[in-house]
Amino acid sequence: MTSTQTTTHIEPPPRYLPNSKNPCWRHEDRVLCVPYFFLIGVSKSGTTDLFSRLTSHPEVIRSLKETHFFDRRRYDRNMLFPKYVNWFRGTARRVQEDIRKQGHSRVICGDGSPSYFYDNYFWKLYSGNENCTEPRVILAHHLFHLNPRLKIVMIIRHPVDRLYSRYLFDFGKLERNFPPSPEEFHDFVLRVQENVYPVLMEDWLRVVPRDQFLFIRYEDYRQDMGRELRKIFRFLRLDPLSDKQLRKTTFLKIKNPGKWKRSPMLPETRQILQEFYQPFIRRFAAILNDRRFLWED
Repeated sequence: MTSTQTTTHIEPPPRYLPNSKNPCWRHEDRVLCVPYFFLIGVSKSGTTDLFSRLTSHPEVIRSLKETHFFDRRRYDRNMLFPKYVNWFRGTARRVQEDIRKQGHSRVICGDGSPSYFYDNYFWKLYSGNENCTEPRVILAHHLFHLNPRLKIVMIIRHPVDRLYSRYLFDFGKLERNFPPSPEEFHDFVLRVQENVYPVLMEDWLRVVPRDQFLFIRYEDYRQDMGRELRKIFRFLRLDPLSDKQLRKTTFLKIKNPGKWKRSPMLPETRQILQEFYQPFIRRFAAILNDRRFLWED
């Protein structure tokens, strides 16, 4: 799998080891690996915190959370596939050691780049999209090609609350000598495109089977983190944690919290955004056949 200035050439995936749960293969005298799972979603939906807690499980090997290889770095930085694989060298070493000692390995690793869900900025450079006016091949095709048995954990937040949280986060990047305000947000709504969940989801489900996804609501994760983590561990076929281990995991410090104290959104702003997003919310819940994503609670 290589990258050029004009397009991305797709090569056949490696022949993965049958005695490794994680997709790994032998290259000369070494073992190389790519992720077993991908944590995707939208920004300000708890992906950083969730990834940190997932990698606290003893069977999940820690790695860089956001590689952004498939959506950005292979194009804007001309990064090659061996560099991506190198990010998971810790997993590769552990898999190789497990196989040497016991003949098989159960450890896994993941890629937690949430923007894989929505970022197709470089779609014109994807192999198969030459001379197209809209993408025929999307990022999901690349992940599924790499590992047709991949598992995708997707954490989603109510689009209106997510948008406000993103505003507060982006405001913190600006050199301003005054805090963000609900009034300014009312006049400056941003990053709306990340919130059109059903449009993006329909494209993904044309490529990846529904049973290879696990959908988590951010609101449920915040309310009962232990329950949602157990659900994810089962989905990833990880050994269950003891109650003591799970409590230790849920008591970890929150990762990537908001910088600014959050003032309530103006009621008129919420009403405008709620009316705008309601058709998308209903469609998203229908696609998933899951009323939780109507956010009626």
